[in-house]
Amino acid sequence: MNFKYLSKTFQAQTEHIDEALFDKNRGYGVVTITVNNLTFGIPLRTKITHKNGLITDQIIRDGELCNRGLDYQKALLIENEASDLTGAFKIKSAEQRKKLYESEYKIKTNFERYVNKYIKAVENGNDRALEGYIFSTLKNYHVQLDIKPKPKPTVTIKKKRTIEVPK
Repeated sequence: MNFKYLSKTFQAQTEHIDEALFDKNRGYGVVTITVNNLTFGIPLRTKITHKNGLITDQIIRDGELCNRGLDYQKALLIENEASDLTGAFKIKSAEQRKKLYESEYKIKTNFERYVNKYIKAVENGNDRALEGYIFSTLKNYHVQLDIKPKPKPTVTIKKKRTIEVPK
């Protein structure tokens, strides 16, 4: 498992990505995972309030207890690791680092499931399943994920003719 920083160049080139986390003018540490032959950077973040990720530990931030871990919803596609990622991201918390290393298989399988469920939901037009992806960055990567929505079924209705009956 690799822990890297997103490069400043990458952040500048992808600031238009819907739902990306480039809001604090700081470096972002990510874990890289390959799914369907695509490499994603899953950010480490604080204040995770949903189930789409891995909670590693909790800390107190601004007087409140916050979940900290990996946020699958904010994953970014890494197309060129050499230029998109920079030096090693050092995780200061021994507890968080241990949980990440112990959960490597779980992270990979859960993120694969997260991506594949999204692909299936889009392709099948399953609006209910897509509710869980409202804040996901995956909506930016339909071409790269080779998502091909099924056409909506059409129904052809023959026009009824009105015939006047003589009196």
